[in-house]
Amino acid sequence: MVLFSSRNGTIWVFTSDISSLLVLLQDDFNFETVLRLLDNPREQQKVLGIKDIPHRIKTMVNILFTRVVLNAIIEGNIDDPWKTIQFSHNKYGKPLLEANGQKIQFNSSTSDKILSIAIEFSSINSPIGIDLSHSRQTSISDTEFMEQFLPMFHPREHRKLIECSPETRYFMFNHLWTLKEALTKLLGCGLNIDLSDVCFDVEGSMSPDKYNSKQEQSIEEFSVVERNWFRNVEVDIEGLVRQDNEFVSALNKIEFHTYSTVVRQANFDELPVILSLVSQNSDSTVSSIDVNMEKLLNL
Repeated sequence: MVLFSSRNGTIWVFTSDISSLLVLLQDDFNFETVLRLLDNPREQQKVLGIKDIPHRIKTMVNILFTRVVLNAIIEGNIDDPWKTIQFSHNKYGKPLLEANGQKIQFNSSTSDKILSIAIEFSSINSPIGIDLSHSRQTSISDTEFMEQFLPMFHPREHRKLIECSPETRYFMFNHLWTLKEALTKLLGCGLNIDLSDVCFDVEGSMSPDKYNSKQEQSIEEFSVVERNWFRNVEVDIEGLVRQDNEFVSALNKIEFHTYSTVVRQANFDELPVILSLVSQNSDSTVSSIDVNMEKLLNL
């Protein structure tokens, strides 16, 4: 049985809320049991070398999350969900994957408690970028973020932030930031561009109350999630084009389309978690899948 279609024009977005695993895997027995699933000494040592316990657990689970999702896509089943994936890398370190003669465009992002992978099948074989905001942002001031990040925003983006009400400004800031991060990941450029040369012109605003979020995980290993996607964004990278930027020049075409949603609502002292995608295909259909890692790991 084929779990996920590889037809052109399809973007698969896989997410997993690992809140409960961050608690369960603090138990030494559970942790050692899951660590053995990596079956790769280098990856095991990478995990064990992380001193921060939540970060160590998240890194381990994210490796396994990546494996189970990509194996489901490549093999069409999860008979061997933890099988090691063989990647190649471009000169900037971006992982590349090919299976059955077909290049698979994918990108991943993690938040505090949420993991995500976007996979796109298209006839033009164009890259994709994804980014998640964080529910807790200790390194960003919720009152001085405008001053902190002013040099990274285009003048039109800055004006949009100024025009927002004080109650919605921080949410708009996070929305714009996830879009910028998703674009840099599509380009595969890391920190090698000036983010203020990129402008996301947002028409209106994406209110967190108007977008579906999955608060409780399904009991199934994979389950479809119906999400509303905010699409009213124009992408302007003329500043990079004028510079003959090498990352932009490597693209097949200069065309970008965005998709944003809220995957976790605000909760007490936690911010809503925004997920943003940037694709180069205008007619893509986005399908969202929740992955229950706790069930897959038999915990």
